[in-house]
Amino acid sequence: MLLDERTGRYFQVNRTGAIIPKELMAGSSVERVAANLARTYPVTPEEASHGVKRLLDQLTEEALVVS
Repeated sequence: MLLDERTGRYFQVNRTGAIIPKELMAGSSVERVAANLARTYPVTPEEASHGVKRLLDQLTEEALVVS
């Protein structure tokens, strides 16, 4: 679960959806997060990269992530 503390809204994410923001906040790049996911889960690096970017787009759209 992700919480938007400004609005009190919760966003439910799956296991990888929880890993992605945690790794990014720890300083990992999008590429490194995708590589870690590809090593851990049965996905290609390209699929993992697409998934990371898609989640970031969604979180940005909800104003949970800013660049």
